[in-house]
Parts: sequence; C-alpha cells; structure tokens
Amino acid sequence: MKSSSPITTWKDLRNKYDEYVTKAKSSPEPSRWIFRGQQNASWHLKPSLERAMEHFEKPLSKMRRYESRLVREFKRHLHRHSEYVPEDDEMLEWLTLMQHHGAPTRLLDWTYSFYIALFFAIEGACKDQTCAIWAVNQKRCWDMVVEQLPVDLRKLSRNGFKDPKAQCRLLQEFRKPLISPLNPFRLNTRLAVQQGTFLVPLDLTRSFQDIFDASIAEDSDCSEKIKIVCSKKLITRVLTELQKMNITALSLFPGIDGFARSLRHIIPLKYFWTYV
Repeated sequence: MKSSSPITTWKDLRNKYDEYVTKAKSSPEPSRWIFRGQQNASWHLKPSLERAMEHFEKPLSKMRRYESRLVREFKRHLHRHSEYVPEDDEMLEWLTLMQHHGAPTRLLDWTYSFYIALFFAIEGACKDQTCAIWAVNQKRCWDMVVEQLPVDLRKLSRNGFKDPKAQCRLLQEFRKPLISPLNPFRLNTRLAVQQGTFLVPLDLTRSFQDIFDASIAEDSDCSEKIKIVCSKKLITRVLTELQKMNITALSLFPGIDGFARSLRHIIPLKYFWTYV
C-alpha cells in the first residue's frame, strides 16, 4: 500500500484529487476508486461489529455467530418500525439497514467521492492532528475476490453480484480472507447523498485490518493512505471550500439532526459572519 507524504495545504489536496481523476481516465479498463476519511491517521480500518466484539471482550473468531444472532433479532423487530421489510434472504440489504440505524455490522462505509471522504476526515479533527483518507481501487479489489470464487459463484459475478441471492451466498458461504466491494440494489437516502458503498470482509475470524493488509495493501497500485496534517488554517480552508461544494453535515445527513450538526462547522467560516 502506498503512503504519500503528509499533505498540509488545500492546493496539495486538490492535486491529490486530480491524481485520482487521471488514474481513472488512464486505466486500460474501467476503474473506479473509493475513499474513506478517518479523523485519526493511526486508527485501523474497523467495522462496527468488530469494535463491539472488542469492547465486550469477545473473540473475533465468533463474529459470524454474533452477526447471525443480531441479524435475526433485527429481522424480528423491523416490521414494528418500518413499512418496508426486505425479503428474508436479502442479507446485504438487511445489513445495510442495520448499519443505517446504528446496529453493529461487518460493513465498512466508503464513498466514491474524494471530497466527501475529506469532509469525514477533517470535520472533527483538532489543530495539529493528522487525519487520513484511505483510497482503494474498487475494480482491482473486486478482481481479487472473483479470482478465488468457485465456478458457480464466478458466473454470477459477471453482473457484479446485483442479485440479492448471489450476494447472500457470497456473504454466508464464501469465507476466504478477502474483502469485497458490495452495495445493495436499493439505496437508502444516506447512501445516495453520500455516494456511499461498502467494503465487506468475507472472513469473520480475523480483523478487517489484518485481511486488508494481507490482500489489498499487498498490491501497491490498489490502495493508498493519504495523511493530512490539520493546521488551523487548513481546517478552516477545507471547511470553507467544501461548503462551497455543498458538502456539509446538512447535505450528507438530511433532516434536522444533520442541520443541527452542520451549525458547528460554520463557526470558522469568515464569510458567513459578514451576512446582513
């Protein structure tokens, strides 16, 4: 995995974004990069289910057992809170709904937008803290999975596993130490506005980071960790520029909660306080 020199200016961030635009255009086959912003560059990549297991001191080797029980409980109660209920075997959609409402899952959120990832990296960062954007070549990541699929599942992969039953088989039956890009066919509002997608571990006996390091990170052209040194000047500049792009908590989290959360970020915006 590549690790670029720490970025300290808005110009360098724009240049880094341009690099990924160039990579996508110059690729010999259709390729797309996905991004994840984290407020601390030292944090590992860790889905919420893995964090919950560690918090309650449960062995990671039992994650699949706990996932199964949590999904079962969610299925039993969703109908009391929502008119829409997925089919029983649409596992990815169940996990997506659980993730959306705050339940622990194996899904790790990513976005197709470099700048949305930048927002999540820097929105809560403190002065002099180093945050990070992780970048992954989605196509190469998917190819790693396809290469090891059994013949019957490989045939289904030609359509990118859009069939919910195929997704269910991949998540439940295929247990190689790999990480798969996946997205449900039906996108909830938050996934849509955040240009969201997921990376999903297929082996639930090891940490996400361990699997990532042993597979994706081994390919130097497949991933990169971009470190950003958050000076007071850079934080203000980034929030100002993202506001101009309409990338704010209000746009990324529609509703009163997102609006209230967005008010925190207008405090350093000089132009806002010149309004009459």
